[in-house]
Amino acid sequence: TSRQAPMPVAAAVEIKSDVDRPAYKVSPNPDAYALIVGVEKYNTLPDARFADRDARAMNAHLLAMGYPQRNIVLLTGSQATRTGLVKNLEAWLPNNVTERSTVLFYFSGHGAPDAKTSQAYLVPMDGDPQYLEETAYPIKHLYSTLAALKAKRVIVALDSRTPDIGS
Repeated sequence: TSRQAPMPVAAAVEIKSDVDRPAYKVSPNPDAYALIVGVEKYNTLPDARFADRDARAMNAHLLAMGYPQRNIVLLTGSQATRTGLVKNLEAWLPNNVTERSTVLFYFSGHGAPDAKTSQAYLVPMDGDPQYLEETAYPIKHLYSTLAALKAKRVIVALDSRTPDIGS
C-alpha cells in the first residue's frame, strides 16, 4: 500500500481593500465622539463575516476624519457584549458629549426581530435570539438613548441583518 502525503491546510486568506485605510486626514475635532461595534463571532449564532474588520475600518476612517482616539470606543470580539453597549451608550456618551458634539454610532453584526412584539434588536456577541429582551439591545431604545444626548448631531449606521439559523 502506498501512503499519500497529507494535503496542506490552506492558510487563511486576509482580504485587504484600499477602502480599509483612508488616504486623507483632517484636523482633530475634540467634539467628535463615536461608539463602534463589530460583532463577527457569536456564542449562539453563525458568524457575521467581516464585521470586526468593518468596525476597525470605520475606526480608521473616523480617526482620519478628525475624531480623537480618546473619543472613540471600539467594541469587537469579547468586548462587544450587551454590557459593553449599555455602559457606553447609557453612561460614557452622556457623561462626555456636549452641545457642540457630533456623535456617531456604528454597528456591524446581527440583528433580530422579536416575533411576539415586532421589536427589532441589535444582537451583541453574548446575545441569544431566544431571549432577545434579556440579552440584546432594542433599536427603539438605541434611538431614544441617542436622541436624549445633548449633542448637536447624531449619526447612526447599522450594518445588520437577521442571521439564517435554520428551522
